[in-house]
Amino acid sequence: MRLIAGGSGFLGIELARQLSAEGTAVRVFDSVTNPWLPDGVDFVRGDVRDPAAVSRACRGARIVYHLVGVVPQARVAPPEMRSVNVGGTRNVIDACVSSGVERLVFVSSSEIYGHLERVPCPESAIPAPIGEYGVNKVAAELLCREAMHRHGLAVSVLRPTTIVGQWNWDSAFATLFKQLDSDGFLPVPGRGEARWHVVHVEDAASAVILAGDSGEAVGEAFNLASRGRVPTHLELAEAMKTHSGSVARVVKVNTAVATGVLRALCAVGLSPMEPDQFLVGFSDYVLDVGKARELLGWESRYDSLGAFKASYDWYEERHDPRMCGAGR
Repeated sequence: MRLIAGGSGFLGIELARQLSAEGTAVRVFDSVTNPWLPDGVDFVRGDVRDPAAVSRACRGARIVYHLVGVVPQARVAPPEMRSVNVGGTRNVIDACVSSGVERLVFVSSSEIYGHLERVPCPESAIPAPIGEYGVNKVAAELLCREAMHRHGLAVSVLRPTTIVGQWNWDSAFATLFKQLDSDGFLPVPGRGEARWHVVHVEDAASAVILAGDSGEAVGEAFNLASRGRVPTHLELAEAMKTHSGSVARVVKVNTAVATGVLRALCAVGLSPMEPDQFLVGFSDYVLDVGKARELLGWESRYDSLGAFKASYDWYEERHDPRMCGAGR
């Protein structure tokens, strides 16, 4: 049996669907359930901050996928973020050790890198997070390393870039898609030359599974991002206009002005992006995924532009933001 901690989030749903399709017994642990979870999944309700609840969920699990995380969009106070993202990770690790779990796959984030000093960014880059979420993920990764050395727990770490795709009602993407539909304007930062590397949720989930099954993945960290050429913000805006049939006008916005506006919106809780997201998002952001390709044999199905198009198509078919969950 395999446990998905944080399985009611959109990555957890896709992971549960892929595992269930393979005939694998799946248990989901989360503070809320989700109607999109596949039939037959064993759902266990609980809070990752409760060690006893986490321990109960881990019993009988051979592999644990730890996806739980409070992301910046939740706008919670830093102490609460740390209690979930760091304290919750410690509880998952302790439960894995005490329950005899064979493998732990921890989903971290590329936000640990902060501003990329080298593009494309390799896993060897020194972490320099600029926001609370990235700081939390660095601390959680250190806990995973400690568990390997002290307890011999077989751990693999994944660092996905922005994940797009089905069941993701993130406000930033909803805003983008609504702008396309409204035929208003599409802002792009600066001259639009910065690139935006994303990964589709189906590809991210397949990498999570491979990381749990591969012996070569133990003790390793892997970047996750789409294959192929990474589009610039300007190319993305123009391509999405064509794909959606929108007549929205692409407007280049001074980066300093855009940053100031978003900071002001953040202060009153109206920004679709958090400071650490737009400070990184306005820069050239490309990850090196050669390691995942070499050691995991992983290759994304979608390139970045294809991932955005698929996400938009799914959103257009539903327009149903009844999405919740503690996972990513």
